[in-house]
Amino acid sequence: MKISLVGFTGVGKTQVGRILAESLKIPFYDLDNILEVKTNQSVTEILGKYGIETFRDMESQALAELLNSTESFVIATGGGSLKRPTNRTHLRKNTKAVWLRGQPESIWHRIQDKPYVAPLFFTRQDPLMAIRIEMGSREMYYQEVSDITIDIDGKAPDIVAKEIRLALNLPA
Repeated sequence: MKISLVGFTGVGKTQVGRILAESLKIPFYDLDNILEVKTNQSVTEILGKYGIETFRDMESQALAELLNSTESFVIATGGGSLKRPTNRTHLRKNTKAVWLRGQPESIWHRIQDKPYVAPLFFTRQDPLMAIRIEMGSREMYYQEVSDITIDIDGKAPDIVAKEIRLALNLPA
């Protein structure tokens, strides 16, 4: 089984994904990390050097390659990767997609000391407002793709992983 974790930047896709994959004894992949390893650059460096469209192209290619494999795994997608229709189609067709949903305030609280996590929001005068606006524009994509939705506010990553296992009827 392939499980994809979708949701806004800062909801904990990577942390939850690692815990979930370990509990299921299957590999974990982080889409941003795949790109960083392929290019030997950070996401911030990739964005700065190539721009957002090239970054999204690279992200789509890496996702398609991974989803073509036959192995079971958990993947943490990029926060904005669902903006591309092809990515949504691939995830819907090839994975059980889990939307990790958080409120803008909790997301800002999680990322405010980590500008490398979401560099584009830190260039805005009001990052919280930018998060609200961007979340609003992505919500329909998360809804379109997700098989289940898990609210993450106030929950530890291991609790979220456990809720995913229960919702998907997977072994504990």
